[in-house]
Amino acid sequence: MDLVNYTIKIDKIFSGNYNNLTDVAIRVDWTLLGTFRDLTYAMPQTINLTLPNGGEFIPLANLTDAIITSWIEQQFIALPDIKRIIENSLREQDAVRSLNVIERS
Repeated sequence: MDLVNYTIKIDKIFSGNYNNLTDVAIRVDWTLLGTFRDLTYAMPQTINLTLPNGGEFIPLANLTDAIITSWIEQQFIALPDIKRIIENSLREQDAVRSLNVIERS
């Protein structure tokens, strides 16, 4: 059975000041993309990030997509459910297109 491949695409980062820190990433708009064969399904999401606590602060200028993606994977508890929704939709779309269609007049 072919696997669905998933990619997290960072769309927007919202930042602000928090506890005397500036340029703190507070919210991220992102899209989970699922691909199966030649089909793609995109599901936009938003996450309010856990705010820095002590020494774990990374300034906005130093954040990479890989860091933000790891935060999403750690903090977004609905991620497995959303992946299942995307997988089911992609497999259904793939199955439907393989059906024979008989037109009736």
